[in-house]
Formats: sequence, C-alpha cells, structure tokens
Amino acid sequence: MKICPRCGTEYQNHQAKCDKDDALLLNSRRIPQWALVASFTVLVVVIVASGLAFFSAPSTISKHASELDKAHNYGLGGIIRKLACARGDGKACERLGLMYARGSGIAKDNSQAFALFSKACDLGNADGCGDLGAMYLFGLGVAEDDLRAEALFSKACDQGDPHSCTNLGIQYRTGKGGNRNHSKAASYFSKACDAGDASGCGYLGLMYGKGDGVEKDDSRAAALYSRACDGGVAFACRHIGLAYMLGTGIDRDISRAAALLSKACDAGDAGGCSNLSTLYLGGAGIARDYSRVVALESKACDGGYAPGCSGLGILYSAGEGVPKDPEKARQLLIKGCSMGDQAGCDQLKNGSAKPIVAPKPRVAPKPIGVLDQRALSNQSALLRSSQGCSSGHWISGNIDDGEYIKLEDGSLWEVDATDTVDSALWLETEEITVCNGKLINTDDKESVEARRIK
Repeated sequence: MKICPRCGTEYQNHQAKCDKDDALLLNSRRIPQWALVASFTVLVVVIVASGLAFFSAPSTISKHASELDKAHNYGLGGIIRKLACARGDGKACERLGLMYARGSGIAKDNSQAFALFSKACDLGNADGCGDLGAMYLFGLGVAEDDLRAEALFSKACDQGDPHSCTNLGIQYRTGKGGNRNHSKAASYFSKACDAGDASGCGYLGLMYGKGDGVEKDDSRAAALYSRACDGGVAFACRHIGLAYMLGTGIDRDISRAAALLSKACDAGDAGGCSNLSTLYLGGAGIARDYSRVVALESKACDGGYAPGCSGLGILYSAGEGVPKDPEKARQLLIKGCSMGDQAGCDQLKNGSAKPIVAPKPRVAPKPIGVLDQRALSNQSALLRSSQGCSSGHWISGNIDDGEYIKLEDGSLWEVDATDTVDSALWLETEEITVCNGKLINTDDKESVEARRIK
C-alpha cells in the first residue's frame, strides 16, 4: 500500500482513488443549479426593472407596476417604483408611499409613507399632497396638525384630486381646523362629486337632505345618494334605501328599498342590515321571514350595531326564527343595552321579550314633523334626571354614525333618527350643552333631539 500525496489516503489504484476524491471535493463546493438560475433571474429582473424605471414614460411605469400588483408581484412593482421615484417621478413616489402605508407587499411603515408622500407632493403630484394631508389629519408618521392637513387638501383639490375636495369639505363641515363653513363644505362636496368622487356625492346628499349649507331638497338628496351608492358608498346605499322605504324625495318603492338596503348590508353597513330586517317582519309588502330577520340582525350585531343585538335577543326570547333560548336572549339584550340601545335595556328591565311584529322605532329616519309616540313616551322618563341645562360637556365618543353620543361624564345619549344626519359628523372634543332633551353642539351651533340612556 502507498499513501497518496494529494489526498493522504492509502490506495491500490492511485489514479482512480484520487480522481474520486477530487470529484467529491468539487461537488461539495459546487453552487446548486437552482441557485444559479435564481440568481440569474433576479439579475435579469433588476436589469429589466431598471430599464423600465429609467427609460420609460411615467404612464408606462405606472401601467407595468399596476399589472405586477394585480399579479401580486409587489416586490418587482416596488423595485420599479423605487427607481422611478429616485428619478423624480412623483406618481411612482405616491404609489410607493401607499404600499408602505397599507403594508402591500412591503412592511408597513408610516414614516416611510410620509417621506414618500412629501416627495410626491413636492414633485407636483396632487394625490401625494392629498395623502400627505391625511397623514397630518390622523397623525400618521407625523404629529397631528389639522391646519396643515387643510392646506394640503386645498392644494390637492386645486390640482385636481377630487378625494381631497371631499376631505376639505368634511373639514369645513365639522370645523376641524377651526374653519367651520357649511356653504363652503357643500361647495367642495359638489366639486368632488362633479369630478367623480362618490363619497363627495354622498356627503352632498346629506347636506341637501338636511338643508345644511344649501336649500333643503329631498329629491336632490335622493339623486345624490343614488349616485354615491352606484359608486360603492355603503352609507349612501342605506340612505337611498330608506328614502325609497319612506317615500322621501322619491316615490315609495319597497322592493327597490330592499335591494338597496341589501346592497348597503353586503358592503358592510351594519345599519343597513338592521334596517333591511324590518322589511321581513311583515306589513311592508314583503312576506314575513323570521329566518331572514335572524340572519340580518346577526350580521348587524356582529358589525357593532346595537339595535341588531337587541333585536336578535328578542327573537331568541320569543323563539321566532330560532329555537327559544332565554339565556342567549339575555346575553344579546345585555350586549345591545351596553352598546346603547334602549330597546335592549327596556326588555331587560321588563324581564320579558315580545316578538317583533312591526318595524322597530328609530331604525329608519322619519320625515321632519313625523313624531314617534313611543319614543316620546319614553323620553320623559329617561330625562327626569337631566331637566334644565348643563354646559361645559364635550364629546368623548360618536357611535354608529351619530346614533349615540357619549359625553365626558360617561353619559350615553340616543339621538333622534331625524337628527343623525347632523350628529354623524360631530367630532370628539366638540363642546356640548345638555338642555331639556337636546344636545347642543356649541362649536357648530347645531342641536339634536336626544334622550339619555345611561
């Protein structure tokens, strides 16, 4: 036997042994074929992305990046936008900022989003200015600054961003930033609506429905709700559905009302689900269907709509559409009551729950001047402890689009359905005076009928 000087092993056939060892050593150091292919692919992708970013027109970049987004290839889309943004493409900066803000294919980072929106705005991109305004408005990645948000929304609106016109209208409507002006709010909502922003149409509908900053016009409000609903605005679908249900500004049509309330419900509007359930209780031209009522009230309750929980509790108590279950009924009534629904509280207090045989009070706004006798009868009992006026209060919570207002002292107030179009836009910290069954918003000089339920 001899020792191979190259591999240090004993061998009979020197050449065969050393060749084998050399081959094993080479294989242990060889890069796998899949890794070579992957590395080459990445290199090609980077080269292609760089070419697209540096040699393509902005519209072409946006098109390719959007196609990649649709294919869920956010990584490559992000690379293209980063390179294009570095080149000074404002649209690419804005879209990349949205990726950071939403966490789309990239780690969510509000600071990065803020920086990119700022750059996009500086480069003249209207959407970037609007997005930056939203960051200031909600204190995302930067200290909250209502006045700075207003200035940015105004700039973006002037540059053609309809969403920013809507946001600016909301600020003028609510006075957030200190400049309350309902006429200007309506003007900006109108501008946004004309430019194609469906939310702007919905808010303008609210203004016409109340005569807020414009002359009251129920027909105009209904038309605007319809347009906004067609654009996917859930609350507008609910409002136009209620208009058809009540014949407010439009001919009464229960079938159409049901279709629109269903659309609102499907889009996530919990109030729309509960409103729709009342149509299946009978007496409205639609056959009674308790199983449908149960499904809709369940969805409303799961969506955080207090009357939906109470209504579902009543159904379990009565065994209508579901097996009778007193304990489950009690838990649902407790939930509805704790969330501010007086019907739930009343049922718990009485210790019994009767089947619902007619639409519940307050589920649908009533025309001005139509009084709900049941609501009025409850009002005197619920407000015994709040006779007279008490100032110095402020809003600590706005629940269910203004249906309930919570004050800093822990009291909870149920707003009359005809007034929720106003209270829906009230903001936390706004000052309130409580006076003989009314909540008076001293910041915007509006008042709503309300009853204390907690």
